[in-house]
Amino acid sequence: MIRATYSEDYGGGIELFRNPNNQFRITGSYRSLRILDTTITSVKPDNTLIGRTEYNFSLLNGFISSNTFYEVGSGLEVKKEFIFLEVAPGQGTHIYAYDYNGNGVKDLNEFEMALPNEGYYIKVWIPTDDYISTYSNQFSEALSVKPAAKWSGKKGFKKVISHFANQTAYRTDRKTTNGELGIAYNPFLSDTKDSTLVTLNSSLRNTVYFNQNDAIFGMDFTWQDVQNKTLLVNDTVFRTHISRETKARWNLSRKWTMQGSYKNGTKQNDSKFFTSRNYRIVYFETEPKISFQSSASLRIVVSYKYSEKRNALVMTPALQPKVTAQNFGSEFKYNALNKGSLTAKANIILIAYNALENTALAYEMLEGLKTGNNYTWNVGYSRTLASNIQLTLSYDGRQSPGIKTIHTGNAQVRAFF
Repeated sequence: MIRATYSEDYGGGIELFRNPNNQFRITGSYRSLRILDTTITSVKPDNTLIGRTEYNFSLLNGFISSNTFYEVGSGLEVKKEFIFLEVAPGQGTHIYAYDYNGNGVKDLNEFEMALPNEGYYIKVWIPTDDYISTYSNQFSEALSVKPAAKWSGKKGFKKVISHFANQTAYRTDRKTTNGELGIAYNPFLSDTKDSTLVTLNSSLRNTVYFNQNDAIFGMDFTWQDVQNKTLLVNDTVFRTHISRETKARWNLSRKWTMQGSYKNGTKQNDSKFFTSRNYRIVYFETEPKISFQSSASLRIVVSYKYSEKRNALVMTPALQPKVTAQNFGSEFKYNALNKGSLTAKANIILIAYNALENTALAYEMLEGLKTGNNYTWNVGYSRTLASNIQLTLSYDGRQSPGIKTIHTGNAQVRAFF
């Protein structure tokens, strides 16, 4: 037995939980790691600091509620690279899309996200021997305002306001090499072009509800901004997605329900190494639905979805790659007591595209489908065989112009103990 490393850890915390509507917790720890024998271990010496704060409160019987989490730390970050490993058909998350450069090699930029149950590869992250000192912070805040909790029985202006509600959620996970306190531990900095920023996962979402719990009619509007930066040994990738979505529902009767949605936004990808994957997709989509539910056991849904996408990275509008898609969909669900649940879905998707299809951009814009008439279908059956055993069977099919029909089947048995 030979001593390889030596570490010292210090920690402490305070918790205030007496008031159930106002709870506070703070904890912290410091760890110093020294390497005594570098011939035994490849671990690097490190000083790690972690501090965490949590604060939850609720006011006016739930009129305003908040959940706050904030954590800071420092230490070493290992640089990563990734590869794609082939797995059983349908069990992966990615597919090998196309030999974009024609070199006969499955390059990393030639793999794409797979449609459900059609993946043949998984993305595996591999750590390297390259370490960098980083400062990290995680922050999340969920703030809800529900006037109905206090004013649902009021009249006049308060009654009108009680029909509305708002929920704001912000979450960020950020690591940087900049040790300046105002930058290292500031959770509201999200500039992906910052050269000292190592990784970033940030999401800001705000939803305004109207008649959120009303049984007849309701609407909501959601704005969302998602940003991501990943630092790899062989690449640096920036992703952003900003969207705005409006949804409405109207229960015409106990059996008939109408739903509608409209969404627009921008998806952007910026890769320093795989420049062929760069795009700025501006899109919009609208989807009305009508549902018929004759009883608790039977539901039928018919829908129509229209969408347009264009790559605004091409400055000349007339030359921009553009997709127009129409999706005619139907869904059937039947539940039988003690016999299981049966679902069936079918979609006819008509796609028009004005650019080359064998590119990473085309795969992203077409969502793995092809120009022309596409057909997708799904059948699923689930049943509880005993008090703790559940059987699930599913079958998915897809047919697109120019390729063979794809059939995928899955069977799963779960035992609960």
